[in-house]
Amino acid sequence: MQEGNGAPSTILTINWGPSNFESISQELRLASPSDDTFSWVIGGFIFHERGEVDKFYNLTDASFALGGIEAFDQFYVQTTDTYAAFAQAELEITDRLNLTVGGRINHESAIWNTAALARTAMAIICCRDRFSISI
Repeated sequence: MQEGNGAPSTILTINWGPSNFESISQELRLASPSDDTFSWVIGGFIFHERGEVDKFYNLTDASFALGGIEAFDQFYVQTTDTYAAFAQAELEITDRLNLTVGGRINHESAIWNTAALARTAMAIICCRDRFSISI
């Protein structure tokens, strides 16, 4: 679309607003001496992240095509937690041949809480939702 003078028309303006993400992770390992015929390592891992995002969409120039919605504000909080445990063992069979066996188990969950606010010329519409995923 163009303005009357041929300049591009701004249909949608997004203000990403303040975003804040904080995360922490930690891994702990226990291991045997690596110069033995049999060596092993076991450990655990933990991760936590929380983020807040606030986005504002100015839709005034396109409100005619969006059912009269002039502005849309979206705020969400995302939380992710991950836990893992792992182990590995190695057996020296000969000077040139080693047998290595290992594994890892992982659990991750993410929660997304969102709130949205849409403004029209006649009303303000609000909605809230929560999404949760576990793997």
